Amino acid sequence: MDTNGKKLISILVPAFNEHEALPILYDRLTSLMDSHPNYDFEILFVNDR
Repeated sequence: MDTNGKKLISILVPAFNEHEALPILYDRLTSLMDSHPNYDFEILFVNDR
C-alpha cells in the first residue's frame, strides 16, 4: 500500500522504437487511471534496447 492507504499499481511499458505509439498509450492509461480514484498509479517507460 502507498502512504495514503491506496494500493499502488505499477505499469511497466517497454518503449524501444515506440515513439509514435507512446502518446496514444499514455492518453489511454491516464484515462483508465482517472476512472479508478481508489488506486495510485505509476507508469514506468523503459527503453528495452
